[in-house]
Amino acid sequence: MNDTWEYKTLDYKERSFWTGTVKIDNLEAQLNELGRQGWELVSSAPLEYFRSTRSLTLIFKRRR
Repeated sequence: MNDTWEYKTLDYKERSFWTGTVKIDNLEAQLNELGRQGWELVSSAPLEYFRSTRSLTLIFKRRR
């Protein structure tokens, strides 16, 4: 079994005029696509909140 990993980071940004909240449907679609490619989400953290933009940093891993 291969015990080496590769990692991917993604800064996910959504802009909402009124609330600045992340659009869950868009995020879910992107997460599902990365899952089909073999990526597993291992961590997430809010990156910033500025005016009406909210960002998340997402960290993924998959076996090489």
